[in-house]
Amino acid sequence: MSSARLHISPHTNGSQRLICSAPITPPRWIPLSIYRRIDEITFLYVEAKELLDFAQRHYDTIYFQQDLCRAKEAVTTTLKTFEAFHDSLPDEQRCYVLNSLGKRMDELVAFEQNLKDLPV
Repeated sequence: MSSARLHISPHTNGSQRLICSAPITPPRWIPLSIYRRIDEITFLYVEAKELLDFAQRHYDTIYFQQDLCRAKEAVTTTLKTFEAFHDSLPDEQRCYVLNSLGKRMDELVAFEQNLKDLPV
């Protein structure tokens, strides 16, 4: 096993992002179950993004509150699912998953921060 380390890298805009300092594990060493789980989380991500788009489109309508609640639930579910999956993996696989899904999850974290400021 390599000594992969996860650390927080500051962005130029002041935000932070998790990165992996170990090289990406070659895909042939990743079990098929990991790929399936990545696909499941990607599906949750796409669903959350669609619900966020619906909420933005319905901002000045009677549907906004309902769409906003659905979007918040989807974002929270996606992030919790990712974190549980990510934390259950050994370092090499964790780095591969982080490199595969990290930017998407960072995007959802940013959306989640913005959603906290909106009324429910």
